[in-house]
Amino acid sequence: MESIFIDENDENKLVVLVRIFGWHLRVQADTWQVERIQPEFLFRQGQSVKILEGPFKSMTGIVEGVDLHLRKVRVTVTGTTGQPKVVEVDFTDLVRL
Repeated sequence: MESIFIDENDENKLVVLVRIFGWHLRVQADTWQVERIQPEFLFRQGQSVKILEGPFKSMTGIVEGVDLHLRKVRVTVTGTTGQPKVVEVDFTDLVRL
């Protein structure tokens, strides 16, 4: 099980996004209200992300697209040569910035 802690909108309510057994759930901490969400809502085009695992670990990039079937996110990162490169990263290997 993985969880990501975020503040939702300007309400400063703690929300936990949980992935368990392939389900993505949003749990509002103050009321324990649980809602099943689609993974594409975790990452949106144009959003800044940081890569947590793999050859591009610790690099930041911009989301270009989301593939729900493969559970991958296409991210543009700037490589060591300074040229932008699009890489595919698993949902679980990213965190939003």
